[in-house]
Amino acid sequence: TEKRNFAALGVTKFMNLNQWQAAGNAQLLSSGSKAAAYTLSNAAVLNQVSSGVTQLRVGARGSYGSGQFVPYAGLTYSQDLSRPDIAPIAGQTAANARDAFIVQAGVNINQAGVVSGTVGLTSEMRKETRNTGLLATVSMKFGGVRTFV
Repeated sequence: TEKRNFAALGVTKFMNLNQWQAAGNAQLLSSGSKAAAYTLSNAAVLNQVSSGVTQLRVGARGSYGSGQFVPYAGLTYSQDLSRPDIAPIAGQTAANARDAFIVQAGVNINQAGVVSGTVGLTSEMRKETRNTGLLATVSMKFGGVRTFV
């Protein structure tokens, strides 16, 4: 049996200055998983395993324009408040950096009709690692109510 949990609490402040839009935010994120011990068909026993992370993030994001395509850029500082360290492997010790900077750039796509969304790149940079990803969201409007996918 495996159990997973995730919780997030955040606050965001939006500001408009002519064609510029800015947003500042702070978030507290927590996730974890726990897998119970079990026995394989060859009688090998696997012990219970658990892991988790709690992060505090503070950042800002800005965009310019009000048309169909609005570019944006953002920067976030992330601090791991709790998480397990990476154990040494073959005599090499990981940096176990607990802080990171997350850089974002992309474009918001604003359609007057039913569909709008976002396409962007994000890169989380730590002392010895970098995680880069492509983010795409789609928002569909049904009868005046907006749904995010």
